[in-house]
Amino acid sequence: MTPPTESEKIGVFGGTFDPIHNGHLAIAEFVRLKLSLDKVIFVVASDQWLRKHPPEALSADRFKMVELAIKSRPYFLASDVDIVRQGHTYTIDTLRDLRVQLGDSVASETDHRCRCSQFIS
Repeated sequence: MTPPTESEKIGVFGGTFDPIHNGHLAIAEFVRLKLSLDKVIFVVASDQWLRKHPPEALSADRFKMVELAIKSRPYFLASDVDIVRQGHTYTIDTLRDLRVQLGDSVASETDHRCRCSQFIS
């Protein structure tokens, strides 16, 4: 994944994507246009430990499905940050890891608009 520039506006769309479908793509496109985002990062969940039923497809396969679904849209990116981390994950973990990988621009707006403790509660 190419690091965004500091001036780019980035959205983060996390989910199981089991499988990814046109609804996911339509939502991401709508939000991208509505908020004037330069890029949207699809973060594929390792597991959904808060759900009763685990995903049917393996996380690596779901990640590949996302990559295939977004390949014609250069403003959509796929991230396996939650898969690599493994185990239970919270939004704040994802944002911290994305910030390490891609730089401060990923979560800088989040820092200004809400308190991090809200992500964990």
